[in-house]
Amino acid sequence: TTGLPVGWTWLHNGQVTTARILDLVLDGPIPAGMFTPDLTGYRETPTPEAQALLPVGSIGPDLPLVGSNGRPTTLSQFAAKQAKTILVFVNPADPTSVAHLRMAADFGRVNRVTVLPITPSNDTQSNQALFRSLGLRGAYAQGSAGSLAVEKYHAHVLPTAYVVDRTGVIRGCWVGFDREQAQAAIAA
Repeated sequence: TTGLPVGWTWLHNGQVTTARILDLVLDGPIPAGMFTPDLTGYRETPTPEAQALLPVGSIGPDLPLVGSNGRPTTLSQFAAKQAKTILVFVNPADPTSVAHLRMAADFGRVNRVTVLPITPSNDTQSNQALFRSLGLRGAYAQGSAGSLAVEKYHAHVLPTAYVVDRTGVIRGCWVGFDREQAQAAIAA
């Protein structure tokens, strides 16, 4: 299978396609790690029930993460040590998603804010290489933990970004990465 979250839809030339239909179009199940779907020309859009991001001012769900040392941690443990943390939900196989992650990483370095990448992708080696190449060394979530995070944070359009404070309160959220919104959220 494509390994993409169930419930996502893609629009291509006005045609709606779901992850299940993509599996059929790609001729059935595909061994994990053997194929990264090329969704060039597709625009990811959420199903109607997944359109609303979590509200600013609410407490975001805690998430399991992997620290850069390889040890398990949680978002609440990690964020408690930071003034603000930017969560960026990405698809590493999508150049647009990676470009937004790169913008977030650059923003984080300039503004001294930690950026945590979160992805439903299971390709640990490629994910870690990407995160390291962008200087993201704090923690991350991927695979089933990343898929769980996507669901909990309603991040069905990738990329999506959230800013959380040390107590887990959401200070900003938006689809894509927007420097102005990020600046306002870290100032809140």
